[in-house]
Amino acid sequence: MMRRIIASAAVVALGLVTGSGSLTASPTPRNISAERVPVHPIAFFDQRTFAMALSRAQYAPAKRADGIRAVVVPHHWLAADLIVEGLRGIERAGEIRRVVLIGPNHIGAGGASFTTSGFAWRVPGGVMRPDAAGLAAILAHRDAKALPNVMSNEHSVAGLVPAVRHFFPNATVVPLAVRARTDAVALRRMARTLSALLQDPATVLVVSVDFSHYKDASEALRRNRESIEAISGFDIGRVLSFGNEHMDSPATIALLLETMRRVGANRFELWDDKNSTDFGGPSSAPNVTSYVVGAFL
Repeated sequence: MMRRIIASAAVVALGLVTGSGSLTASPTPRNISAERVPVHPIAFFDQRTFAMALSRAQYAPAKRADGIRAVVVPHHWLAADLIVEGLRGIERAGEIRRVVLIGPNHIGAGGASFTTSGFAWRVPGGVMRPDAAGLAAILAHRDAKALPNVMSNEHSVAGLVPAVRHFFPNATVVPLAVRARTDAVALRRMARTLSALLQDPATVLVVSVDFSHYKDASEALRRNRESIEAISGFDIGRVLSFGNEHMDSPATIALLLETMRRVGANRFELWDDKNSTDFGGPSSAPNVTSYVVGAFL
């Protein structure tokens, strides 16, 4: 029975799911030309802000890279310097051939605990291709669906794909959006799948989460400290008790922690702890968003 389920999931991943949800037979996404693959449009990506952040990063020391299995970065482009900092750090970890890009499903669209897509992704100057094996593994879960329309409109993933492609031009991508109310059992099941993908040393996780929302700057700073304490201590239960006052997706961070625990990446190295006031945003509630950047080793 399990073999039939996995084989069926592989067929779904190797086919391409259309916007209507039907399947069309096609070769492995890795091997077909961009012209023959349905492609997500560029969306939510601030190319000018990204370019300016890249320019500034040339003058900043790069973070250590040895043994990194995952990074946490924002998806708020006001904090472009932090997105670049995280991706630049993991870029130095060695040859990366597959990136699992995980973010929240902010509005819970599609009704699935986990949402992905077999479409390629338009990026400036080309496309980033989906990873067939990774998609097959994700879609083996009964609580995962391939919903390209949902993924096109989820800024935590769609907005970061072009930046990921810039740093990892030879990599394929496994996009994954996590619904807020995903239960702990489903998170553990998905963590098993992600940890199996990470057995390949050329695979990394990029986890796209913004932190405290709707508080003033001083309160956001305090909440960040609590979040960092829970993350560093791998306190999944505490993370799942948080709400928007701490982070926009406790379920995504819980999935990350459980996956890291399974692959033995038991140390979180904090790289940055900032909020939107550091980038010229207002300091009063409800207009402050905070950010945490760091790596798991």
